[in-house]
Amino acid sequence: MRAIRSAAVATALVLLSGIALAEGAPRDVPLPIQSDAALQQYLAATPIEESPLSRLSPMGLRRFLDGVDFNQRGITEFSTGELMAELTAEEIREVMALFDLQAPASMLRDARDVNRNDVPSRWPVPQEPTAIGRKFDQLRAIEDMPESTDAGVTDAGRSRAIRDGYDRLFDTASASLDAVSDSDLHLLFRAATLAVDWTKDPKYFDAMDRQLAELQARALASKFDYRVMHGALVLARDFERADALAQSHPAMELATTPPIAEKVPAGHTGPTEWAVSPDQYQLVHQAVDLDVPATVVVVAHPDCGFSRSAMAAIEPDPVLGPLFAEHARWLAPQSHRLDVERMQQWNREHPSVEMTLAVDAREWPAIDEWATPNFYFFKDGELKAKVTGWPLDGAGSRDEVIAALAEIGLLE
Repeated sequence: MRAIRSAAVATALVLLSGIALAEGAPRDVPLPIQSDAALQQYLAATPIEESPLSRLSPMGLRRFLDGVDFNQRGITEFSTGELMAELTAEEIREVMALFDLQAPASMLRDARDVNRNDVPSRWPVPQEPTAIGRKFDQLRAIEDMPESTDAGVTDAGRSRAIRDGYDRLFDTASASLDAVSDSDLHLLFRAATLAVDWTKDPKYFDAMDRQLAELQARALASKFDYRVMHGALVLARDFERADALAQSHPAMELATTPPIAEKVPAGHTGPTEWAVSPDQYQLVHQAVDLDVPATVVVVAHPDCGFSRSAMAAIEPDPVLGPLFAEHARWLAPQSHRLDVERMQQWNREHPSVEMTLAVDAREWPAIDEWATPNFYFFKDGELKAKVTGWPLDGAGSRDEVIAALAEIGLLE
């Protein structure tokens, strides 16, 4: 992702191929891995059979390493797609521990079955990408295009690029799946899922439906695949189809969606949110008014370690704590899961800054990035400032937040 670290990828593939590396490579590699250099040192010094990365297929490992990014504070991002596609919950924990990261409970809950009968290693995985594999990698490259360009890349811009790229690379309407290999069929399913994630367009749901049906016909459809399909329907807020899928496949243990109490006034045209009932499996649909003298919208999620780090630093802060308690709204992105219980837990732990759920990202045009956490500062309904991210060590973002609060008149 971004500038691909070809040396790390090459080293890993040499290890997987069983070719011996040059003698003299250091064996005492400090963990966790916090830089490109440390990653390359780890790959060079660690026998592949001793590494948690060995559970990934060669192509899965290549794609995973291509998605790892670092800055001076450590790892900043990586793609979970390969981990979720190929590994069990315990194997995901082991890989993430290499980078001093904890896998969110929701991620582990959706991981593949521990007996490994549920993983793609059941079918042959090519050593090099097939034609469909290359198309999948091209689509991934569109998703991973740099955040900072002269024109800037917003989530809306990335969504359009994904739509255009998918339509150019994949024939969703007429292509037969009969001759597609098992591993390529799974990549097609992942490609359609990626298109759904970014566009929420029903035509890509239809592609997912066809591919899931073919996986099922080949006895390859797993609980994880059904969870992906169910999550895509929840993401699109198509609760009727999501509940129908859950009811028609009870063995997949898919959650039914909660009832929703409607509290949005007739004629409201601004953004809305779902508040989580504190003690029931229920959501409350309510209006949001941003046209106030000053407010802060924090895009965050209970399962995001960076969001938790931000809360841990802000809540006890003598300056930030009171201001955020009075003026901030903590908003979870439109997502594949509603995570009602996790939201309830967060709100019990932080009653002064309860978190709500975005119903539809299109209702929040000022929010151009739904990664977590992001801080949006509004004055009289107009966006005045944005602060991106919060480091896990809690340092580095406070001054930016203070400056943004001053810009909307909450500090002098």
